Amino acid sequence: MKDLSVRIQFGLIAILILFALALILSQKASPDSPLIFGLKRLQEKQFLSFKSSPESRIDYMSSLLNNRLDELQNIVNNKNYGYVLSSA
Repeated sequence: MKDLSVRIQFGLIAILILFALALILSQKASPDSPLIFGLKRLQEKQFLSFKSSPESRIDYMSSLLNNRLDELQNIVNNKNYGYVLSSA
């Protein structure tokens, strides 16, 4: 019984570590990796929901807008126009 409990604990720890790594890696995700970019967008939406004042929400949305502009510039510079057209 105790052995099963230890295995469950290790399994949960492993899942939490994988989830934390995915969140960290998703920070640099670009639209050409849809799975990780989707995780990044989900994380951004959650962070936005934690902003309590209108000013902090605007500041955060402004930083997101700057991130999207940088991502768009990278896509255009790399000539990955399919991502631009499919999202327009």
